[in-house]
Amino acid sequence: MIAEPGKTMELKFNGKIKTAKLPGQKRPADQAVLRMPTLMGVESACKQELTALGFEAAQIAVSDASVTLTVPWEKMPAAVAALNLNLRTAERVLLHLVDFNVQNFADFIAAVDAVPFEKYLDPGYFIDIVGYSRDSKLSSVPALQRLLKKAVIKRLQNYSPAAATCNVNGIWEENRNLGSDRLQFSLVRDKFSLDLDTSGEALYKRSYRPLNHPAPIRETLAAAILYFAHFLPNCENHREVLLDPVCGSGTFLIEAALLLTHTAPGLKRAFRAEKMRLVGEAVFLQARSEAESRSYLYSPPVAQQPLYNLLFGADIDKRALKSAQENAQRAGVSAYINWTCADLTAYAPGGIMPFPQVQAAERVLVLANPPYGERLGDEVQVARLHKAFKQLLFQKTEAFAAAAPAPERRQHNYYELKKKYRFSIITHCADLEKQLACKANKRRKLYNGMLPCTLYQYF
Repeated sequence: MIAEPGKTMELKFNGKIKTAKLPGQKRPADQAVLRMPTLMGVESACKQELTALGFEAAQIAVSDASVTLTVPWEKMPAAVAALNLNLRTAERVLLHLVDFNVQNFADFIAAVDAVPFEKYLDPGYFIDIVGYSRDSKLSSVPALQRLLKKAVIKRLQNYSPAAATCNVNGIWEENRNLGSDRLQFSLVRDKFSLDLDTSGEALYKRSYRPLNHPAPIRETLAAAILYFAHFLPNCENHREVLLDPVCGSGTFLIEAALLLTHTAPGLKRAFRAEKMRLVGEAVFLQARSEAESRSYLYSPPVAQQPLYNLLFGADIDKRALKSAQENAQRAGVSAYINWTCADLTAYAPGGIMPFPQVQAAERVLVLANPPYGERLGDEVQVARLHKAFKQLLFQKTEAFAAAAPAPERRQHNYYELKKKYRFSIITHCADLEKQLACKANKRRKLYNGMLPCTLYQYF
């Protein structure tokens, strides 16, 4: 008999018989819930992406660091393929299996015993279980992993169609060479949630950047900042150019080039769901074909508007610049990005851009992720960079500067952004606005790695 939520059942736990009520609610069998974890503050960008992919607002729900999408079960495989290939700001695509409130191990065992794992998992695949517990009565992650793995094996032994071949002498055989199914759980304030990972490697691993540059910005965060800065519509409709004057390994520019060419970020990598029985390779082949047909890299339009001389990157570090160029080449977008080695603090005082095309442009978006003084640089270097941004992009508000005495000017918003520029900078430095002597038009709280940061936007 298959246990169902809401029913009671007897369990033997620590040698004692206990009666447990199965917590949670039964999910409709004809609906699938896909969950996309995001970095904190990036949720709205992920929702925007889902809408652009054709999903309706009623299907989408947003919570802290997570966006969920509900689709009919028969459309789940195609949705999994499309999301993995196309999403730029999500960290993973997870198939949500169950959630329930639990405060003791007897109820936990009863609840996970009722999950039909045989419906979701691949016979013979290795079962990998990861997760965490926070602010909950059940705090031992190893114990939760052990009990969950035991429940999974028990279900598969009893109900899997492949039980006759995989269950050898009472032992369920797992083979990593066949593949792996990754179950991911969270237990937060006594609420347990369980998902099946369809991505494999995290989605920010686009395959174009090896991890050899100090303190790079994550690709998913860079893509979200491009959304927040309204890069694509301004670039396509107004020929606004993009400059990153401290480009490092080139993440902003490569993500911008992928956006500009309408190229899905996952086209050059593989996903776990391609080998999963629930999804499979066929739907990914179809989704890849559709994504390639939209990309200017794979299917250039007949009347394509010139996309060159729109993206520019500069950095003082020649090695970082070489790494950025190699990354762009791996991503297939090197032809769309212009690079130069230049010191921001050297050219900023004269207000001369390191590229003549940027100097002559009518509209310029300057995007920057400079050192914060935490992982790279120190406070003096950070202040010098901020001063350079001020010299390059801002000008005095002459009426206020002339009228106010010097001590008062130092405490007020007496600089303004030059007319042709928009400026977005992410930093951990709390004194940025004071150092620029100009309050941002918009601020957004984000995390870069584990560092709480702010995206300051001037326009």
